[in-house]
Amino acid sequence: ALIVLKATLILGGHVEYRAAPSPPTDITAKALSSSSIMVSWSPPAQTNGPLEPYRAHCTKVGENWPRSAT
Repeated sequence: ALIVLKATLILGGHVEYRAAPSPPTDITAKALSSSSIMVSWSPPAQTNGPLEPYRAHCTKVGENWPRSAT
């Protein structure tokens, strides 16, 4: 099955105006079983400040978004 991955940055509880970080680098996905994968990545080249946790969303082709995990 083809799985589409998307990652977004979750900002903390306070408002801070700064430039968004560049995308994460070295993104890899490894199939662990027929129903699970392990996704990893390295920090972005430009963080533009402290990084907050990322939330990864995935879906099978043809399904609606999102299923998510942090």
